[in-house]
Amino acid sequence: MKKFSKIISLILSVILTFVLVVPAFAADTDKQTCPVIFIPGFATSHIYTDKDNPVEEIQPISSDVLLEIVKETLIPSLIIFSADRDYDKLASSLCDAINSKFSTWFNNLDGSAMGNSGVLRVYPEATSVNSSSDLRFDYDWRGDPIAIAAELNDYINYITQSCGCDKVSLTAHSLGNVITLTYLSIYGFDKVQGAVFDTPAIDGVDYIGDLMCGEFEFTDGSVDALFRLILGSTEYEQLLSSVADAFGIAGIPGMLALFLNDILEKIAPTVFRETLVPVFGTWPTIWAMTPDDRIDESMDYIFSTYFTTEDSLVLRSKVEAYNTAVRENKYQTLLAFDGVARVAVISRYGASSIPITSSWNNLSDGVIDTKHSSLGATTASYGEILSSEYLEGKDSAYISPDKTVDASTCLFPEKTWFIKNLGHQDFLCTQVYYESFLFAQQEPTTENHALSRFSILNPETGGFDVDESVPDPVEKLSPWQVLIKFLKSILAKFLELFKK
Repeated sequence: MKKFSKIISLILSVILTFVLVVPAFAADTDKQTCPVIFIPGFATSHIYTDKDNPVEEIQPISSDVLLEIVKETLIPSLIIFSADRDYDKLASSLCDAINSKFSTWFNNLDGSAMGNSGVLRVYPEATSVNSSSDLRFDYDWRGDPIAIAAELNDYINYITQSCGCDKVSLTAHSLGNVITLTYLSIYGFDKVQGAVFDTPAIDGVDYIGDLMCGEFEFTDGSVDALFRLILGSTEYEQLLSSVADAFGIAGIPGMLALFLNDILEKIAPTVFRETLVPVFGTWPTIWAMTPDDRIDESMDYIFSTYFTTEDSLVLRSKVEAYNTAVRENKYQTLLAFDGVARVAVISRYGASSIPITSSWNNLSDGVIDTKHSSLGATTASYGEILSSEYLEGKDSAYISPDKTVDASTCLFPEKTWFIKNLGHQDFLCTQVYYESFLFAQQEPTTENHALSRFSILNPETGGFDVDESVPDPVEKLSPWQVLIKFLKSILAKFLELFKK
């Protein structure tokens, strides 16, 4: 009998161990249960000048192209201008340079693609699609989000019919999130099991709003940031940084800002009329990325100053259709979606914005403001920290270690992850987490997911560590400290030369 009891006890122990251990293991195991469709961001889908003869591809914009224009055209033109003071000549040279780089980017005035340009819409073979498929939806990033969402709807219908699944999951980066939101707003949630919104442009970008209202502005801070951006990261980074510090102490960025603003005041009407508005103003996607608090002002400005013909009324109707169908109820749509599906948001921070408008010191990932890509986080200005008055009484769990971000004000405070020092275009680093966000047995939150609420990029591994950085506002150096730093940098370079 004792022997029998021991056997029973052993069996019960095995069963108990299985009951306790297997679920614990399963909770950490992700199994994809439906196809995943990735919707990429701005300028990442291949667009051809002729879809029927896909040979010539439209060159996407990049920081390298912009810096090339600055180095090859802007700086030489400014040098010439300083001698002849010919504003018309300067404006003409800039417009020629920009238009030559982006001549294939122009849309028709009604917002449609010029000629036969666009993406190649290729569906996978129906027999190749299954619940484990990872797919990609490419689209014309110059187009109308509502029209693109209709294409996405057709694509989703094809995928679900091909694999026999009721639903798909969506992952998106940057502008791709605008397309995702537009789809959810118009076609509903029935066929979407979950979505990952990676650095979304849903709330817009402040510098786009500035430009769409005709606002350029340089400050001493933005000129300094632009100068450091042009210098880039080189073996002389420390020396050049000390030179930039010396320029700051000498007041050179401030003087350059006054000089550039004076020029902009005179050439901006020409540059806007001949280049910026004809290119970007005809893209419905750019209008979708105009922030809510600037959309009415920007529409009044563009459509009363530059777009006054009959054709432009069609473009305006597309912008207004997006505002009505998507923009006005976007948070209600996302909250309703969260009620029936999985949601995860990834935001980035640690950089300033593009230094060409008054929004240059917004905390961002170099492209999209962190307050927008997080759907509502409260952030300090770049180089500053949240004030002690603001932080008083706040839950420290929502405050970034460097005290620049408060996640508690996000739309989804428990489902929004922040990564410091990760550039906007580096979305491949975050894709490794998509599957766990979408398919982990326990719905991920910042409390139970492997990715902590605040992480920091490890440049050596390319992965993310728990962020343990401390507040680090921009260092204010005295003239003597700048001189010492400069001399140390020169000495260091000399020592390196001798070592070689």
